[in-house]
Amino acid sequence: MRWFFGSEAVEARAYGVKEVLVQKGIDTYDLIQAQIRFESGAIATIESGWIYPNTFPTIVDSFVEVVGSQGHLHFDRKRESIEMSTPEKFSYPKTFLTHEIFGKLRGAFVECLSDFLDSIINKTVPKVTAFDGRQVTAVLDAVSRSLESGNTEKVAAAIMKQKY
Repeated sequence: MRWFFGSEAVEARAYGVKEVLVQKGIDTYDLIQAQIRFESGAIATIESGWIYPNTFPTIVDSFVEVVGSQGHLHFDRKRESIEMSTPEKFSYPKTFLTHEIFGKLRGAFVECLSDFLDSIINKTVPKVTAFDGRQVTAVLDAVSRSLESGNTEKVAAAIMKQKY
């Protein structure tokens, strides 16, 4: 979402439920829902659920939906699809996150891994950097603190901005 919004997260407010997994002796949340506010004013809602039935088609429900003033995007992991609407039309651009073609995996996940490996081999900066990882970790920390405190928590600002 940082990349999409072109903005850093500044605060998080999270809610969680501990019931089913705790009853099974696993001290973790069944579901967490968090709202993240960005410097730009954009808001993202992030959800993580761990109690889907075994019949669910993927390990977790994974999608991203962006609603803006002129349209929306919906990336759905379990259907391996994208929906897009604009004032002019609604469409399903053809793309896959992962898909086997001629016995090899293809798609966005594979390309992200390939970029990382290429950056090691070619000694170049990967598209997703350690700074990106730090920023995501700071958001997750704020979400965890919000779950404990019941309050909106600030996302820890980076001491240094990314150099490249």
